[in-house]
Amino acid sequence: MEPTPGERLFAAYLRQRRLQSQQEPLVGGRRPDFLVEHPSMTFAAEVYEPEMTLPAGGGSVDSYPALRRAFQARKADQLKAMREAGVPCVLVLARTNADIRFQPEIVAGSMFGDIGVQVPLDDPEADSKTVFMGGGRVQKSRNRGVSAVAVLESFNPTLFRPEQVVTARLGEGLQWHPGIPHGRLVREQAAIVRVTSEVYKHMAGTREYIEDARVAKLTVFHNPFASHPIGLEVLDGPHDVQWTRTTTDAGESRYGPVKWGRLVVRMPAA
Repeated sequence: MEPTPGERLFAAYLRQRRLQSQQEPLVGGRRPDFLVEHPSMTFAAEVYEPEMTLPAGGGSVDSYPALRRAFQARKADQLKAMREAGVPCVLVLARTNADIRFQPEIVAGSMFGDIGVQVPLDDPEADSKTVFMGGGRVQKSRNRGVSAVAVLESFNPTLFRPEQVVTARLGEGLQWHPGIPHGRLVREQAAIVRVTSEVYKHMAGTREYIEDARVAKLTVFHNPFASHPIGLEVLDGPHDVQWTRTTTDAGESRYGPVKWGRLVVRMPAA
């Protein structure tokens, strides 16, 4: 069977990382999409490509149902078989059939429960906080065969260079407001287009920006309830970001990003 676009992209990721793998080997009576050899462990990977199409004419999209289908039917059987075989298993979500990006917070919510806000009513001075509510597919007693969920994307690793130069050249850019004269609006928009075009053309000529460059990257969401977890050293490519559960100094449990690859472009805090 021909590999899907998501499977081809994950294979490209493994090549970038120089990780050896087998496709559809027999493990525990099932055939996972990949069996990957990492220096610290062997793990299986199941690739799922959710369909998330924007409605005609625009509108909102509820991402949770599409993402949560990754834990159903055949994929659920694969995850269960890997758990019983004692093999860590990563569920890879590839954005090859989706019109929108998989937001990290929504992916975490598809695992642990809808994202909500908890407001303490008995203490008006206390801060509200983001919490996981109902609907989660990964719990202490559910889907423990999922070692981690990894969002797979491709991107241009050189794009940030012209973007940074354009931002520096334009400064604050066009500050639109209802009273802005039409002539000024047109002139400033034309200036933005001109500066952007000049920067991209120049940096393409110097090869600081390579228009068709593409690499694969992962955003990894570790499962704290996994029967067979994977360590932070496994899916730690130079462009990868990893999320997991941590405990604050006050003893509060939180889930969020904890490790960034050395080439991840991180925006400075405002």
